[in-house]
Amino acid sequence: MYKELILNLTNEAKFSIPVDSAMISHAETALAVTLPEDLINILYETNVVKGSDPFYLA
Repeated sequence: MYKELILNLTNEAKFSIPVDSAMISHAETALAVTLPEDLINILYETNVVKGSDPFYLA
């Protein structure tokens, strides 16, 4: 879902491999927080989105 939204904004986006539930748990434990569901859903699709401009993808 999120990848498609980003690709509708730009064709220059490059995506990294997604995280798994163990990585989410590790991050939440290390940060002592519960990550928002929307962030978790994005991370399950891709861990990084890169474009030609590091500050703005579109």
